[in-house]
Amino acid sequence: MANRFLNLLAGLTVLISTSSGQAKTIAWNNTSGGNWSDNTSWKPKEVPGPSDIAVITKSGNYTVTLDVGASVGELILGAADGTTQTLANNGQTFTLSGSATINSGGIFDLSTGIFNGDPSGVGATLYGTLACAGGALAGKFIVASNSVLNLSSPNSLTSLVVLTNYGTVNWISGDLSGVSNPQIINYGLWNVETNARFTGGSGGAVFNNYGIFRKSAGSGTTTFDTNTTFNTTGLVDLQAGGLQIYNGLGSGTFNISNNAQLTFVYTASPTPTFYTLFGDSTFSGSGLLQGGLAGSNAVVNGSLTLNNLSLSGSVTIASNTVVTLTATSSVPPEKFYKLLLTNYGTVLWSNVNLAATTSDNRIRCHQHESSAVLSRNSSINPSEFQQPKAVP
Repeated sequence: MANRFLNLLAGLTVLISTSSGQAKTIAWNNTSGGNWSDNTSWKPKEVPGPSDIAVITKSGNYTVTLDVGASVGELILGAADGTTQTLANNGQTFTLSGSATINSGGIFDLSTGIFNGDPSGVGATLYGTLACAGGALAGKFIVASNSVLNLSSPNSLTSLVVLTNYGTVNWISGDLSGVSNPQIINYGLWNVETNARFTGGSGGAVFNNYGIFRKSAGSGTTTFDTNTTFNTTGLVDLQAGGLQIYNGLGSGTFNISNNAQLTFVYTASPTPTFYTLFGDSTFSGSGLLQGGLAGSNAVVNGSLTLNNLSLSGSVTIASNTVVTLTATSSVPPEKFYKLLLTNYGTVLWSNVNLAATTSDNRIRCHQHESSAVLSRNSSINPSEFQQPKAVP
């Protein structure tokens, strides 16, 4: 009797585990293409479900069309034999809780609809290349190393929660709307090829750069708006045009190439607002740094040109560093606001007025040349601010 009970219990256990929705690999088997919901086109003859692995790699040139919303655990798309397999999102929502591997023969057509990385877990991981051109990303996404995400749709990030990049993201064209207040974490390359605008929502979007943020094309200005915080400890590489940032914290490396401009937008009233520079930072290039910058025990290395820049906080210019003060117009001049500036390098003060907008500035300057003036009374100690004779 006891043995019969144990056998029955074992059978029930097997039955339950078999019907509990374990992950299955289901492969597309129709080289004429067709609709996702057609179970006869899959092998075995069932439509992939939320825990399944959907495989579309059968050799041939064809398109699988999402005619319904779909949810899978993993997607493998594309053969590597010179043929092309396309998955057309077709205005639907495709939800993925695991990895999406898009091989050389695979195309995920995201011209419409939503590609949703399941936000209840780590989200979806992209291996390969995905173009978001008209459709949108939602939820959580990871771009794996050696993978590429191309953004050319204003809706690309509309419903995004988190995007973590270890590969390459190419911002090709169009404004990006971060109205869902996404967090973007860049460990790879974020390459900007457009003069466009990143707009955050009222709750504030965040862009954290630990890798390379590069503007490689476009003679105009790319802007991160007032609802977006741009933080960086990696490399900001400005090769063309302008980059305009309203809020954030920065250190690391900044390269501003010739004819390029990096602008930390400065608001004078009612309370001055600055971009905050902290720790050691290295600057290079002959482009212009302008706007407003506040140092939080910041140490500046390398060489940079400050153009109509307002300075605040604690800033140290390291030895062998060259800082040039200049202006494209006399108003506004370079402004100092509650500034402690310590110079161990060289400050070249050339044909620009300096205005101490508060009375609690302290400047320790060892080398500079100037034919301009320091405007307004301030508490700069004459023993700490010495102007040598003009260099002939």
